[in-house]
Amino acid sequence: MKESKVYGLGVFLACLGVFFLLGISSWKVASKGDYLNRDQTDEWKGWMQLVILAYHYLGASADLHVYVWVRILVASYLFMSAYGHFNYFWNKGDYSLFRFSQVLLRMNILTVLLCYTMNRPYQFYYFMPLISFYFIIVYLTHLMWPQMDA
Repeated sequence: MKESKVYGLGVFLACLGVFFLLGISSWKVASKGDYLNRDQTDEWKGWMQLVILAYHYLGASADLHVYVWVRILVASYLFMSAYGHFNYFWNKGDYSLFRFSQVLLRMNILTVLLCYTMNRPYQFYYFMPLISFYFIIVYLTHLMWPQMDA
């Protein structure tokens, strides 16, 4: 049986503080100097996933300020995910059906398993359908307008 969550801003901030301290303990200097390189965007997306996970787990949507910041994180994650896919297609030029299927399967397999296990609709886990949709948009855009050399 599902119980309602009791939200406390102090608990949410303490959880984020623990994540921050763990992140500082594993700090290392980046090897690449490019702007928005893969290592940098993957790290940012990981931080965002931790905040979003704590947000949902602790029921922080009760606080409007936290809700707004998490919506901004979701939009940022969506941008960085699409940016990473764009860079891959732009640099590698791999528009194969295998790559398309591989990415969609990798992103959605856990979500589909959770849907069957928890008896929930696919849209209940809103984030993966959203990311999948924008991956498809980036993929189709690159198929229609291939890379043009300057």
